[in-house]
Amino acid sequence: MNRENLLEALGRKLDADKYIPMVIECEDGIPLLLSLIENDKSSVKFLCEKIIRRLSETQPEALYPYFERMSKLINSPNSFIKYGFILTLPNLIPVDCDGKWNGFIEQYITLLDTDSIAVFGNTVTSLWKVLEKYPGYEKVILPKLLNIDGHRFMHKNAVSPECVNVAKGHILDFFDKTYPNSKYKKDMLNFAEKNIDNTRNRVRIKAKAFLKKNLQEKHKISAGNSI
Repeated sequence: MNRENLLEALGRKLDADKYIPMVIECEDGIPLLLSLIENDKSSVKFLCEKIIRRLSETQPEALYPYFERMSKLINSPNSFIKYGFILTLPNLIPVDCDGKWNGFIEQYITLLDTDSIAVFGNTVTSLWKVLEKYPGYEKVILPKLLNIDGHRFMHKNAVSPECVNVAKGHILDFFDKTYPNSKYKKDMLNFAEKNIDNTRNRVRIKAKAFLKKNLQEKHKISAGNSI
């Protein structure tokens, strides 16, 4: 498949998965998608972003040569492109043979300081992949999450306390994935306990489920502290 054929196929707006073999077959497939994401004014750039994200899940090695170019897109002025690449880039960690994430990780973590709940949520959703490769950064990440009550999120140009509760749901999902190897187990359990009466139903459910799942560990920690 050549560039023109791929462009024509993109115009048909099929499911993102259907484009994977086409993009791989086309010599300039990935650069073409990235160029459209960066420059195209039509909605096709959103389809291209979905294809890239799907590729990152199934064939991250194909995208790895374009890491630097892709990393710039977490600062895209288009919110949906930004959200997508926040999810995509951590999928390249397992194939990061040249250590490109070493110089990128701190920039990625600063996304947690955002006032956008969408940016925060997508970042937290992928942070467990970061900690699997870089566990030492837990001491940087965890305080930001545990102190979420002091975070200011904006929604429709106004400070939104409810977004803090939404963030807590994302944080509990993150804790659920990282708890077994965490050095902050007691803090995670305390965080969950504080949210079993959260005003947001989904947060209450997640907090209770997290505590139930890790109840035995909680008792061990409490017993250790009482000795």
